[in-house]
Amino acid sequence: MIDQWIKEGYSHLYLGALRIILTLHGRKDLPVTARIALHNTIYKQYEHAVIDTCLSTLHAGIISLTYYPNFNIPLRDNKFHNCLKVQLQILGALMLPNSYMASLHHHIAYRLQDHALDLPILGHTGDTIIII
Repeated sequence: MIDQWIKEGYSHLYLGALRIILTLHGRKDLPVTARIALHNTIYKQYEHAVIDTCLSTLHAGIISLTYYPNFNIPLRDNKFHNCLKVQLQILGALMLPNSYMASLHHHIAYRLQDHALDLPILGHTGDTIIII
């Protein structure tokens, strides 16, 4: 898919929004907490790589977070496929080994661009936002 975008003349992918939803597989009101961190893995040091962290309880059963990273990624970058990573730590009520404690879902809104800057293109009626 990335090779096709490059052939079509696109050079960068703009990350606009990232929604992460964590669903607990257990009954509500359990003493369970979750720590979620979003990382940009192109940086070597942890303090530079962290985009955001969140510590929350899962007593309601679901956590929904929306991040707005607002940065461009070159399509030819060899770290493109794994530049964003989610680190998850769940503490609290113990479960049996090899059982699923939670499900992590993601929703990404991005835009393909033929430039690194967020400039309007002459003759272009609007930007295409792609949501997966």
